Amino acid sequence: MALAVVTSGGPTYADDHLTRWGIAGHLTTVVTAEDVLHGKPDPEGYLLACRRLGVAAGEAVVFEDSAAGLHAGRRAGARCFAVGQAARTPGLRRLADHAVQDLAQAPVVGPADTDASRHRAGTRVPGQSAAPSPRPAGTW
Repeated sequence: MALAVVTSGGPTYADDHLTRWGIAGHLTTVVTAEDVLHGKPDPEGYLLACRRLGVAAGEAVVFEDSAAGLHAGRRAGARCFAVGQAARTPGLRRLADHAVQDLAQAPVVGPADTDASRHRAGTRVPGQSAAPSPRPAGTW
């Protein structure tokens, strides 16, 4: 699965944080403030990330914790999740398609998608049981 981070921070800020969190090597691309002329709430950053990933914005999913980021994701045409404080703030929740307090609650899409992840998120594939099926360790 292709993954991107779009941040209003600069490249040093992004690299430092993504490396510290141990996710830098899992990303296909990172879009920072230096890559765009217009920051969030303008959709330019998300649209650039989609071009770099080779996906249509309508196929992208945005996880955001700010009003500016949610506006940018919506304006890009992506599906948006309000995360963290944004999920707990009614005005911000209304800007999103979905709201999760924690990314662990978000449904997983792609190779790591499991019945258990859909169950945790309260979603499931049509025709499948709502109960998670047992999976070997390491597939979640």
